Amino acid sequence: MKASKKHIQETLRSLNTTEIFRLYKSIYGEINRSKLYDFIRYYAPTESIAKSAYAIAYGRKPSYYSYRNWGTHGIYEPLPLQNIVNHLMEWCKDPASPYAKKPMLGHTHLYFCSPEYGHKDYNKWAALPIAGNERFCETAIRYAERYFNA
Repeated sequence: MKASKKHIQETLRSLNTTEIFRLYKSIYGEINRSKLYDFIRYYAPTESIAKSAYAIAYGRKPSYYSYRNWGTHGIYEPLPLQNIVNHLMEWCKDPASPYAKKPMLGHTHLYFCSPEYGHKDYNKWAALPIAGNERFCETAIRYAERYFNA
């Protein structure tokens, strides 16, 4: 089937996933999600529709992949301890950065705070409860001391 550019853009503007898939299948005969993504990006009448092409083509809401990380095999959500280790290693690469955070123990949680302001940092992060994770918390603090006190 042939479809005009105007008809394609009207269908994309509706953001109705079923209609977009139906239109794509009527034009190309089969659904290939990668090519559907390219199709949506090419014919998107607005920038917001172009940005939602991934969510439409792969059937995931933007919130599904916005906070996840890209690995070698696609998107993954890191485990809480893995997420803490990733942040810690990132901040230990440049401890003199104004954005670097150092792990510190509070009363109930392991916090990541500015080395300069400590617990008075308004942007501190309560990363992990101490109860049950004492060994991990102590290891993270000892690791960070090597970089922040060097």
